[in-house]
Amino acid sequence: VIHKTNGGLSSARNAGLDAARGAWIGFVDSDDYIAPEMYEVLYQAVQSTGADLALCDYAEVDETGAPCQSMHVRLEKKVFAGQDLLKNATDSMIQPAWNKLYRRSLLMNAGLWFTREVYNEDQLFNVRYFRLAKAYTALAAPGYYYIQNPQSLLHTNADLGKVVNSRLQMFPHYKQMLSELGIARGNQLRLYHTLIAQSERFMPAGPVQTLLKRRTQSK
Repeated sequence: VIHKTNGGLSSARNAGLDAARGAWIGFVDSDDYIAPEMYEVLYQAVQSTGADLALCDYAEVDETGAPCQSMHVRLEKKVFAGQDLLKNATDSMIQPAWNKLYRRSLLMNAGLWFTREVYNEDQLFNVRYFRLAKAYTALAAPGYYYIQNPQSLLHTNADLGKVVNSRLQMFPHYKQMLSELGIARGNQLRLYHTLIAQSERFMPAGPVQTLLKRRTQSK
């Protein structure tokens, strides 16, 4: 157990990374839960394929475990070689850090840590890791359960300014990545949607959604 001053999510994860000695790294948020076999299945996947990353689908559930909406399967169960996964790096299944298993040596050799100044640190962390990893494998079965609490800070007190600023920070990273893949021009609308619209997906009671509802009702 690590005892430290509360420095936020990125600080906690970095402390764990610094203390870790195993070959593989995984993250679970304190208010969510995972299937008992999730890490065993992910570990077997990387061991059998030689992949640098394994990821699984996730389910959004309420505090009773009831599903909030359909699963988020976006990738078929297969090994993705080279830059294939990078082309899908804006997908909601790929963005989080909590449904994945990372090769620790790759993280340490590259000096890859979570950035504290970024509102959604998972995206920046993953984009950097995806550019390092050589192969990936995806498991379509949900292993992570993302609890949706309407009264949480994320849903009720999210700072829209921080969200927008986060997306602005992420924009050049995604743009550079897509440019290197030669697909930037054809993916501009998709990039804008990811950086702006998906912010609202995780804030159903957020300020922009509230404003849009008011405008709709006034018409």
